[in-house]
Order: sequence, then structure tokens, then C-alpha cells
Amino acid sequence: MVRWVFVLTRAVPEYIYAFLLVAMLGPSAWPLVFALALHNLGILGRLWGEVMENERPEAPRQLMRTGATRGQAYLGSLASQSFNRFLLFFFYRWETCIREATILGMLGISSLGYYISLARGFFQYDRMVFFVLLGAALIFAGDLLSDWLRRRYRVGR
Repeated sequence: MVRWVFVLTRAVPEYIYAFLLVAMLGPSAWPLVFALALHNLGILGRLWGEVMENERPEAPRQLMRTGATRGQAYLGSLASQSFNRFLLFFFYRWETCIREATILGMLGISSLGYYISLARGFFQYDRMVFFVLLGAALIFAGDLLSDWLRRRYRVGR
């Protein structure tokens, strides 16, 4: 059941979700946030599912033999073994969402791309460059945070 939810949410492109949600919720940033969240839920679910399926099953089986529940075995072994890759995928999709939000904004949905398009339309190139650099700074900050968290997690073992 969960796998089909992930397939359904990633099968519909985020811009379709965005246009449908703009019609339902009105023009604001929230339809874009919900559209990107829905679409990326499916993508992250698929990626995380693949990671879990490729983990070695010995550790959770051993925990279940000692009396742990399936949830405890998952949290105690598989989640901790895969957490670094989960962070990597999460921040990669976050970076992708920033770029997608910029593109969707150029289509008229309120986001960073909307302000870039608006500044370009009024020939305010200084503002346009500022918003482009702001988007790049957000991606750069996310990459630094991802590296720091993953390095900290590796050292914490």
C-alpha cells in the first residue's frame, strides 16, 4: 500500500500539482510548497525504500530473535545504518526543490523565481542578480549543512 502511495505521488509532476493546488487554494506560496512536498514524498519514499531493501538483514533479524518488535529492529539497526544516506537523499531533494521552486516561480507561482521574473520584467537587474545569488546561497547552505551533519554522524559512531 505504501509503495503505491509513493508511486502515485511521484507519478504526477510537481507543476501539475502546483497548478491544481493554485486553483484550489489561490495564488500564494503554499500551493507550491504542498506540490513539491507531495512529489518529493514519492521520490524520497522510493529512494529510502531502495536503501532499506539493500541493507543486510542480519542485524534486524538478530534483534527480533532477542525479542525486539519489527519497529524496534528497524529503528535499532536499519535506520541507524542508513541514516547517513537518508540525510544525503533528503538534502539532495531539498536542493532540487529550491531549483524547481525557482522555475515554477517563473511560471507565475509566488516563489524565488517569481521575484526573479518580476525584477527582470522591470529591468531591475541588480535585484534579479540578488535573487539569483540568494537561490545559489540557499543551495550552498544546504550543501554545507548536509556535509556537516553527515560528517558529525560518522564521527559520532
